[in-house]
Amino acid sequence: MHERQLIAYNISVERLKQIEKELNTDTKKYLQNCRNNYAEYMMAAQHLFSETYKKMQKIDERGDPWTKYNLIATQLKKEGNTEQEIEILKKAVSENIYTPGTYRRLAILHEKNKDFKSAYNVCKKWFDSDYWKIPNMAVGSIWLLKKLEKLKEKLNNSS
Repeated sequence: MHERQLIAYNISVERLKQIEKELNTDTKKYLQNCRNNYAEYMMAAQHLFSETYKKMQKIDERGDPWTKYNLIATQLKKEGNTEQEIEILKKAVSENIYTPGTYRRLAILHEKNKDFKSAYNVCKKWFDSDYWKIPNMAVGSIWLLKKLEKLKEKLNNSS
């Protein structure tokens, strides 16, 4: 890594390593720090996850994911068309959309339908992606992490 690059990000190599270690060992702490130390974690993320930002940009180039999926899902929710809402959200998740609210809403709908395994899988899929590591996704990621833990417990208790 070039020193000039680090100056542009205004964060030391040592601090980047600390953040990366935290990321790999304590997801909850990492996400809380993304919220509490947003500027620092944003600088780190721009360096550590540059490929993820590029993926997000490519998704945007194919069409705004909010308009393409979430706006439609919101309208279907208003209309009370839960089945179609679930379908559009499933399509968004299958295309690896980077908006945590999409995963959240789909997990909620699956849970309402008592499909705890599907709700769990939706939350897990979010954390299988790299998008959760982006600091401005922290609020949604924290919610999904809590839901993932609750669903895991529910599934373990039911078997």
